[in-house]
Amino acid sequence: MKKLELIYHGEAGSIFLAEEKVGPVELATLSFGQRFEITPIGLITAVSSIANGGKLVTPRFVKAIIDKETGEKQEKEVVIKSETITEETASKVRDMMRSVVAEGTGKGAKVQGYTIGGKTGTSEDGVNTNKYITSFMGLTPTEDPELVILLILYNPTGEGGHQGGAVAAPTAGKILSEVLPYLEIKKTENVDEKKLN
Repeated sequence: MKKLELIYHGEAGSIFLAEEKVGPVELATLSFGQRFEITPIGLITAVSSIANGGKLVTPRFVKAIIDKETGEKQEKEVVIKSETITEETASKVRDMMRSVVAEGTGKGAKVQGYTIGGKTGTSEDGVNTNKYITSFMGLTPTEDPELVILLILYNPTGEGGHQGGAVAAPTAGKILSEVLPYLEIKKTENVDEKKLN
């Protein structure tokens, strides 16, 4: 297993198979999200690079420091580490993510007036535990993203079962319906639902 570079001290490392150990079975399972481990901040950073047109930006927990006595504001620098994918590829991936919410497993994350892209996830929490982790990873607006969301539910047991599309996507949609107006993110004017569906 290969550990990736940590983003912050104290963060658990992500684990991927070494390239020379990836055979046909591993290649297939890696393609749909098995056989590797990644931290939530690592996943958000990766999806943010899609939102940022392929630029991998080091996450900041603090945007600025303001001296309450003098009012002096010290902005924290935005650090672009590398280009992960081309802008063209990032745009194509955002379109695919938009279709997941428009017509796929992420339909529950729709919010009227906004284009939302996403990916649902369902995984087992260990071997033979009968426990699951369900998730929704999204960004909005898909044309020029301003917000990335990651929602993870550990072993949900409600009416929706344990599938990401049935439980995590609708929960993310409810959160986004409150957060987007609060952050004053403009609705996408004239959202053509026919194009999104």
